[in-house]
Amino acid sequence: MQSKPKDLSVSYAGASQQIAIVRLTRGAKRNALSDGLVAELRDAFQNLPDTVRAAVLDGEGEHFCAGLDLSELKERDAGQGLHHSRSWHVALDAIQYGPVPVVAALHGAVVGGG
Repeated sequence: MQSKPKDLSVSYAGASQQIAIVRLTRGAKRNALSDGLVAELRDAFQNLPDTVRAAVLDGEGEHFCAGLDLSELKERDAGQGLHHSRSWHVALDAIQYGPVPVVAALHGAVVGGG
């Protein structure tokens, strides 16, 4: 069985691997945010090695991020909606309040909401 390709790559740069390069790799979808990608972002930023002192967030392809992946929109009851919203908050909190500063390398379309 073949595993699903990751929507995110993490590499390290600098003399002591002190810079994490976190790249959205859904270029064919303009790096639109899917639930899977958000979970990968959460995991990446919650599990940075102790040696990392800063992170760069960028996107492959022509655009940084097209925002929410509209193909994943679906109806949810109140409980499901709350769980979904909280999962996104956990991921974004890991970036915003994590132990290292994060620089976003923006290019092309940069879409968000909130």
